[in-house]
Order: sequence, then C-alpha cells, then structure tokens
Amino acid sequence: MNVLSRDELIALFNANELIIEDSDGFFAQWAGQCYAWNSPFQQCSIDLRVGKIYVPETQPNELGGSYNPKLDEHVLDTGHTIMIRTKEKITLPDDIGGICFSPSRLALKAVLITNMGHVDPGYSGHLHFTAINMGKESFTFRGKDIVCSMIFFKLGNRVAPFGNEHFTTVNNGSVQIQIPTVVANYFPKLAKDFVDVSKRAQAIAKAEINDTKLWQIGVPALAAALAVIAGAVQVYINKPWEREISQLKSKIETLETKQNYESRIIELEKKVLKPKR
Repeated sequence: MNVLSRDELIALFNANELIIEDSDGFFAQWAGQCYAWNSPFQQCSIDLRVGKIYVPETQPNELGGSYNPKLDEHVLDTGHTIMIRTKEKITLPDDIGGICFSPSRLALKAVLITNMGHVDPGYSGHLHFTAINMGKESFTFRGKDIVCSMIFFKLGNRVAPFGNEHFTTVNNGSVQIQIPTVVANYFPKLAKDFVDVSKRAQAIAKAEINDTKLWQIGVPALAAALAVIAGAVQVYINKPWEREISQLKSKIETLETKQNYESRIIELEKKVLKPKR
C-alpha cells in the first residue's frame, strides 16, 4: 500500500480519476499552481472544507435544522455538538482508498472530530463529521474552513466500488425533498449539549442559591447558639459560684466563731452567778 504524493494526487485530479467537485472551483484553481501553505493539495493529502452545518435539537425548517443547514458560520459552545457536511463531493477510483484525519488546529483548540476514518475505494459523495467542543471557550466554525485532511493509498488491484452517497426522501410540508440519509438517520440522535454542560451549570447555580439561602437562615441561628455557648463557657471560666461558696463559708465560719463566743460567755455567767457554799 503506497500513500499518494501531492504530484500524484494532482495528476489523478487533472485526469478526472480522482474527482473533487465544489461550487467555487477551489481545487481546480490550485491544481496548476506550485505548492503553498494554503493550497488544498498538501504534500501527501488534500484538505476538505466545511460546507453545511447541522445543529442538533433544531427544528428541521429552522436555520441549522436538517432541512435548512447553516452555510456561513456557527459558534460552538463548550460541550456542544454539530454535524458537518463537507463542501466538496469526492469520487474515488476503484483502486484508491482514503483515510481522514482531523486538522491539528482543531485538536489544539480542544475541538474533537469524532468519526474520522477510512473511505472505501469507489465511494462517491460528501463526507459527514460530528464535532464536539471539549474546550473551555467557544469555537466558531465558518463555511470553507478546513475540517478534514485526507490521505490516499493505492491498492494492488481494483475492487467493487463502494457506491454513491445515499439520500432519503422526506415530506417538507406539501413538498418532498431529499436529504442525506446520514442526516436523516443519525443527526436526530445527536444531543446539542454532549455532556449536559448547560444543565449541570444550572444545577450548580441552583445548589449555590439554595446554599446561600441556607446560610442566610442558618448563620443567625448558629450565631445565637454560639452566643449561648460562649456565655456558658464564660460562666464556666469565671466560676461565679466559687465566689459565692467562699462567701458562704466565710459567713459560716463567722457564725461558728460567734456561737463559740456566746457559749463561753454563758458559761462564765453561770460560774459568776453560781452561789458560794
């Protein structure tokens, strides 16, 4: 299996063996030019661009829905997903397959393209990818931005072609239209918020509000309880009862002393008043 070089890819393109169809003639413009960093023909790959953007949980006829995809741009918030359809339609020869890779500029900004993989020989159609923003900041996808780098390899012999991209007929009001079967079957299964970031943020905010209310109620009660405890501790530290006990002991001792004096006086009086014989 040999990976095809830039010159080989351009030769196949010019010979109409590797067909790349777009509405703006972008690939045809670059096929006859020298290599440049912004050329869709790289050293051993081609760059495919964003064509249509489908936003999950959007009504079919609304902008971003399955019947009315976005063409210009879409701001992908943290944790959110979109489905992307390439601008280019590719048709591979029966003896050439392809492998798709996510551009490094997307990975470096924490944007994950989930379903990169191989393209079978003989396939003809657009490619579809699911993008998820795993980063902390929003990321903007724009029409004609690079979404996929694709390398090609040549087989030792020709095989039965994979065939054309499939389409599904749907009713759009009183009119029947065709949409890609991938969009019809798999796009409705996507969640707009892949990891429920928005819902979790709302839950956290609600919990914070409840905690704040709890503190508003609990802090005064706690302060009152602490005041009572502090008073009790202060009483324990000062031990006012010990002073009272000491005073009582002193009074008792005084009374006992006084009683002793009185008893002695009474005895003396008895002796003095006792008649002599």
